[in-house]
Amino acid sequence: MNRQLHLAVLLGAAAALEGGWLEGGMKTAAAKERPSGLEDQLQQTSSAVRRAVEAETISSEKEEKTPVEKAIDRIFASGATITAPEDDYNQKRIAYWKKRFARPGGKWVKAWERMKERGHLEMVVKICDEEGVPPELVFIALIESGWRSNTTSPAGARGYWQFTESTARHRGLRVDAEAGVDERTHPRKSTRAAVRYLKFLYNLTYEWDKQRRPDDEELDDSVRWMFALWAYNRGPKYVALAYEKYEGNVATYQEKLPARLEEHGDYPNRFFGIREFLRDHEQLKGKQDLEE
Repeated sequence: MNRQLHLAVLLGAAAALEGGWLEGGMKTAAAKERPSGLEDQLQQTSSAVRRAVEAETISSEKEEKTPVEKAIDRIFASGATITAPEDDYNQKRIAYWKKRFARPGGKWVKAWERMKERGHLEMVVKICDEEGVPPELVFIALIESGWRSNTTSPAGARGYWQFTESTARHRGLRVDAEAGVDERTHPRKSTRAAVRYLKFLYNLTYEWDKQRRPDDEELDDSVRWMFALWAYNRGPKYVALAYEKYEGNVATYQEKLPARLEEHGDYPNRFFGIREFLRDHEQLKGKQDLEE
């Protein structure tokens, strides 16, 4: 028996047990003829049935969420680990990118929905959880490749997470043109490698701290992750030098970048922009589902 039918049967049973009562608590003639002990038993049984219905309903609501819905909840949970800078400059840039991601054609929504349909979204979240990193890192793959395995950059980066051949091999992925193997295009293997690489870059910021003064204020996780994102985009060597020079200051790092690296400086804002855009998309979709 399916859950909906089960609930209907329970409600029917409760209604039948309560059939000897009129609205307002008055008894019908049939109810008056019942022995008082039987009447009490019927009322107790009716209450028990309704409690069972309530418990069954709560259980049903808890079990209704699919794996992908649970993954979405994890990604957009309140109190995100990687929070956006609140200064005017970055907030304007985030708004700019959010608007760009919302352009007609729905390219980014299609990429997001493609991840969900293929089971890849919950796969990425699961790997992030296993590696102890924020599940929001899924947005890196979206802005890098639109979650397409065959995306290739002019610099030769390829796959879902846009690894170059050298970085891919260094992170444990097999890239062998002669054998026809390129694990940068494998969703699970490339995700595991990318997540571990991002975790490595985040941990690198603690190594870079050794160049800062001992009495410097401790950096929060969001700042460290922003520098990890910059390192993923540009390479850790370049970012390490700037991190040490500007003592982990986000605003100074952005301000001192040469004009030719403006896009690089905006990389975290693209991340925040697509996160906000897709959060709004999921909230709107949720409201539409409730109205149907």
